[in-house]
Amino acid sequence: DIFLTDGVYMLILNEVYRYFPQEQVHIVYAENFIKDPVDELNQLEDFLGVPKVITRSMFIYNNTKQLFTKFVRLDGSIHVMKYTKGRPHPQLEDIFYDKLHEFYKPFNEKLFAMIGKTFDWNYRGKNYTSD
Repeated sequence: DIFLTDGVYMLILNEVYRYFPQEQVHIVYAENFIKDPVDELNQLEDFLGVPKVITRSMFIYNNTKQLFTKFVRLDGSIHVMKYTKGRPHPQLEDIFYDKLHEFYKPFNEKLFAMIGKTFDWNYRGKNYTSD
């Protein structure tokens, strides 16, 4: 049960909203961050009202893993993500994806209503990777 409730983000966000008003909370969509970290980080810079210092030249794309695995820090040093990032995850049978989707759907709908946007958290297909 704990593994399932960890994915009920609206419960976590409710706790955050107990201490911080919604206008002080910025939500990052991880899938977009993985695909385009610069855009997501620029949105965060805007939200925080700080100067934009994040640029595309700070990120190094790994064609094999098909994601950004290195980035250049402001001091010029290069940070390399763990080798496990971008690895394929074990695939479940379709029935498990369907059950997970069914379980999370009402919670996700409440979350989307809370934050005023939606994310594509539906069926993940056979080639989905993350981490």
